[in-house]
Amino acid sequence: MRQWPSQEYTQIKKSFFQRGEQRFDLGGGVEAFKGVFASLRPVLDDKFNKSLSVNVDVANGTFWRAQELARAIGQVFNCSPPQFAARFKTALPDWKNSHLKKDLRVFRRVGVSTTHTTEPVMWTIDDFVNMDANTASFTDPDDRSRRITIAQYFKKKYNVTCMTGKSI
Repeated sequence: MRQWPSQEYTQIKKSFFQRGEQRFDLGGGVEAFKGVFASLRPVLDDKFNKSLSVNVDVANGTFWRAQELARAIGQVFNCSPPQFAARFKTALPDWKNSHLKKDLRVFRRVGVSTTHTTEPVMWTIDDFVNMDANTASFTDPDDRSRRITIAQYFKKKYNVTCMTGKSI
């Protein structure tokens, strides 16, 4: 009963949602979709005979609007990229206890896809750290003897300039 719908529609717990259906803007980059809830339940009839019943109902679900992550953050925090960069910089000294770090948790488990590659790659946000693209670094895949920042890597590999507090 669930196999085909789960292959054709977006499944959230026992509800199914179809892309392209009517959406209702809730503000802050969030939309509501109508969907279908379905479950199979054991029941007893009036003579106490056991049987199964299909329960189908309307479901409402909320989803992030498909848009650039920077735009979604701007909508949630009601600010421009330079204003958000200033908030980020202010939060850095006490990042672990900052309100910004706590508020950014709404984006955990949000799916994002690349726009700088020919084939989009899907990622899921796990957490936010107290570094920007000019600060966070890793071992350069082309030269294992040196470290490279995320901003340097994207510029070198994709000719993309990262948006950071220093470049806004």
